[in-house]
Amino acid sequence: MSAIETARRDPTKVHADLVNNGTVTTTKGGCYIYIPVGFVAKELAVISSTVTIVGIFAISTDRKTYGVSSVTTLMEITPTAFEEIDVFGVPYYEFRFDPGTVVFPNRNLQVLSHPIYNIASYIYDFGNRPFWFTAADDAELLAPDKVKKWNGFTVFADQITADVYAAHTQRKVGDPRTFFRYTLKKDSDLNNPVQFIPLRSGSLNKTSRLAKLADVELKRGIRSALQVDPVRAEPLEVFVYEVILPFTFTRGKQWTI
Repeated sequence: MSAIETARRDPTKVHADLVNNGTVTTTKGGCYIYIPVGFVAKELAVISSTVTIVGIFAISTDRKTYGVSSVTTLMEITPTAFEEIDVFGVPYYEFRFDPGTVVFPNRNLQVLSHPIYNIASYIYDFGNRPFWFTAADDAELLAPDKVKKWNGFTVFADQITADVYAAHTQRKVGDPRTFFRYTLKKDSDLNNPVQFIPLRSGSLNKTSRLAKLADVELKRGIRSALQVDPVRAEPLEVFVYEVILPFTFTRGKQWTI
């Protein structure tokens, strides 16, 4: 088990450790940065002679507490070394920065539009939230003001729209058919564990049997359509139940009214 799995979210030590010198940021006592290995396949990280990552990461000084970044553009980092580790069953890169070394060589970041599509695809479409994500992190990742600043345009008209988009795939832990918002009793409950589902999951996202059958892997769609009552019936589904099914079908005969 990786030490970061038992760490708690508290950026106090990180803020005390990092030092900004002009456009360069250094670490006084050493630190670690964590990103999912899956970022590489989605072009959200490039690891070669120069290491570039999207600014969505966890950072820790002692692997007992950590802070997070949710910057949606790319940035260069200069790790001393890195290795692949397992965090809650998911592969992550752990970048190590020795004491006194540069973490971010240039804090003047470029405004880039192209990372947004791959961020939305990896995190929302396929449901791959990093281990530190809370419901609030999830809803605020594509906040209009932040995306405008780092990417030059907006995905959503306002934060309410972003909240609705994110809330659809936030579910109760252990019960993915119950929306997370139904478990909230007070503001602090937003920090409770969340089960995130892929936006592409037709069996969990569709509201009617016909929609499940039409927009998901057939085997899973049939199973979900038969086992779970629909939230609402589509007009075509009503037609099938009220018009088509009353037709009688007997062996050796055609459909008859």
